[in-house]
Amino acid sequence: NTGFSSGRKVSADGNFVWYANFESNTSGGSSNHGAHPWTANSSDARAIITVTMRDPIRPGTLSYYFYRCSNLISVKLDKMDLHNADGSTRQASWLYGMFRGTTSIKEIDLGSMDLSQTGDVQYAFDGCSKLETLNIGHLVRAGSALTQTNYQDYAFRNTAITRITIGDRTTFSATLGGSYYYQYPKPPAGYNDLWINVDTNEQLTSLKLFTEGGHGGTWELDPKQYKITFDANGGTGAMASKTVNVRREFVTGYNFYKFGYDFVGFRDNYGTLYPVNSAGKVTIPSNTYTNKIVAGEELQVTLYAEWAEVDNSANATGDTLTVTLYGGESVTIKNLPAYTAYEVWEELP
Repeated sequence: NTGFSSGRKVSADGNFVWYANFESNTSGGSSNHGAHPWTANSSDARAIITVTMRDPIRPGTLSYYFYRCSNLISVKLDKMDLHNADGSTRQASWLYGMFRGTTSIKEIDLGSMDLSQTGDVQYAFDGCSKLETLNIGHLVRAGSALTQTNYQDYAFRNTAITRITIGDRTTFSATLGGSYYYQYPKPPAGYNDLWINVDTNEQLTSLKLFTEGGHGGTWELDPKQYKITFDANGGTGAMASKTVNVRREFVTGYNFYKFGYDFVGFRDNYGTLYPVNSAGKVTIPSNTYTNKIVAGEELQVTLYAEWAEVDNSANATGDTLTVTLYGGESVTIKNLPAYTAYEVWEELP
């Protein structure tokens, strides 16, 4: 097929749509960045959720290939062929803006693709705000192309990458004109600037990992953590302190008691109350303390038990006496003889 720029809907069946004409005989890199499949079909692009390639595809360029696919959540690229008939790698592997603006996708795997001639990664993943896992293990500099400022800036702007696979020769420029151009992944909020190799446990900063070379493998970012201690706030009981990943939701029960009071939740040392639910659990949402963490310091959060006083009472209706005890428990006594006086005693804990 030819005519890469005119992605054509050829048939539809239920929730599935078939497209054609996504190949081109035109080789080239970022100069063809306007020739993306859905240029004239932006509404179709926004409707695409998954992409599966039924047959091998040999595109003339990958530039802006999935541009505007803002609802794309899954893409399978195992049939993407970047080789010429003689087996050499095509310049089609230039990734200029390939996934730009795919704001819903969480994982991108380019591990099956030969990216040994990738000279341009500018805007490749720009705006992939939910992207957490990325495999670019075969991404290699094409000569000295990646040393040029306009060939890699903003490649990783507004991403949330916390797990990445790279090759020994996957490298990026350390600086671009002395400015912060997002030319390699930077830790998102809630993570330290420390990448840990999942196989060797080696630890490197972003600068070393992405600019030195020779660090092929799969790496994960070290999540920021904070320490929670519990205070009975006038009650009795004990709860062990917890170390919590700031990016994760924290759910806890309670082991405190105060005579004459109901437990209503925990209030933190910043003044926010987290109420107890009907199951006896208190939930602190993920990222609650992300902006409280200071580099090089351990964040300490204290959760104070919050209490509401409960009075005991006795109410008589006919031959029935209902007694509400401290702590809120109710007891009903029925069929009482008339004209009889009763005293209700509650044993203290």
